Amino acid sequence: DVPEAPAPPEIVSLVDGIVYEHRVTAENMAGLSKPSKPSEPMYALDPVEPPGRPVALNITRHEVTLSWTKPEGDGGFSITGYTVERRETPNGRWLKANFNNILETMYTVSGLTEDTTYEFRVFARNSAGAVSAPSQPSEAFTCRDDIEEPRLDVDVVYSSTVVVMAGEPFKLEASVTGRPIPSLVWTKEGKELEDTGKIEIKTSSFHTTLINKDSLRRDGGAFILTASNPGGFAKFTFNVKVLDRPGPPDSLTVTDVTSEKCVLNWLHPTHDGGAKIEYFIIQRRETSRLAWTNVATDLQANRFKVTKLLKGNEYVFRVMVMVVKTNEAQVTGLTQGEEYMFRISATNEKGVSDPRPLSLPVIAKDLIIPPTFKLLFSTFSALAGDDLKIDVPYVACPKATATWLKDGVVLKETIRVNAEATDKNLHLVIKEACRDDVGTYTIKLTNTAGEATADISVVLDEVTADSVVL
Repeated sequence: DVPEAPAPPEIVSLVDGIVYEHRVTAENMAGLSKPSKPSEPMYALDPVEPPGRPVALNITRHEVTLSWTKPEGDGGFSITGYTVERRETPNGRWLKANFNNILETMYTVSGLTEDTTYEFRVFARNSAGAVSAPSQPSEAFTCRDDIEEPRLDVDVVYSSTVVVMAGEPFKLEASVTGRPIPSLVWTKEGKELEDTGKIEIKTSSFHTTLINKDSLRRDGGAFILTASNPGGFAKFTFNVKVLDRPGPPDSLTVTDVTSEKCVLNWLHPTHDGGAKIEYFIIQRRETSRLAWTNVATDLQANRFKVTKLLKGNEYVFRVMVMVVKTNEAQVTGLTQGEEYMFRISATNEKGVSDPRPLSLPVIAKDLIIPPTFKLLFSTFSALAGDDLKIDVPYVACPKATATWLKDGVVLKETIRVNAEATDKNLHLVIKEACRDDVGTYTIKLTNTAGEATADISVVLDEVTADSVVL
């Protein structure tokens, strides 16, 4: 029988962080042998725990982008890098997948074979040189292009025509999803719109906004937003109407003149200001006087016989246009929490109609909606040196106060870091993104109805000859 090998001795009372060498001496009844050669120098360190199980963020024919969490224990020294290994399933050998040190908890493995299934695992290394055991292997992923048809998310308010008054701005906006990231194009009357002094277009990876300033009547029409990628396309048409004062009636003529009467004829204005013409008003003035007098109101026709003129007097006539008025009114001066009843009456030159009450009482109170995020993606990336733009849609009423944090610390705005907020979107722009910008960003929204938080991961793409390191 072969004697069982003794268990290796356990060396105790080592000081953490100190480098030790070890040697072995044999002993028998005759005495001690010479010591063996010393072992390689080694630090007395706590072990580095393995990283979290890697998950796939994006899969294509030849690449897989992986993400994992940091080890819970770093062995007392900071983590300085990671190593990724891959293998073909079910029985392939584990092979190293990266050739440069990986600093972040994300990496794109390139050079993979289409329709082949792979597993991945990750090792962590700390500044003392200790290497962890491998992470739990990832799920098995088959390399195929990940294509998702574009989809536009548009607020329900845009399902109706957007109506604005001349001189006012209007804003059109939408969010988009799809893989790869869709391209977004605004068009009007078949022509692509560009960012100008008149029209401001802001487009990020997943959101776009068009703002038309100092609106004119001709600025109205159909604005078409198209999102497209290899998976297909999506379109949405925004209809805009700009209301303006109508033009004057055209071609006013006077015919069939007698000592007491005449006939006026005219044409509709060349433009109606964007609203239906309701009626015409005719006025007259004697050339010897300054005051104008109404001759007729509420005329629907383009012809009218003027009577009761004075023989020998000289007259000037003019025609004015009245357009349809909006059947709405804003009531101010209400008291919060009070209950009110309203009624409406119509008026014309004959008098006032009987009032019509609303069917239900109304309690004066502000609309309250607690903050809610409408995140389309939780990871944002940019090439090193490029500007990083983050757009986060949300809903809240009253408007929420936004606070940005990075790795748990309140983010300070600088020349390079700028945060903005609208009623529906939060924008964070980081100019010339670098590795210091990588990490977890937390957004906190607060209003009188409550608060909400969301975490976003920011990664950096570094382009090399063979792959993209995130």
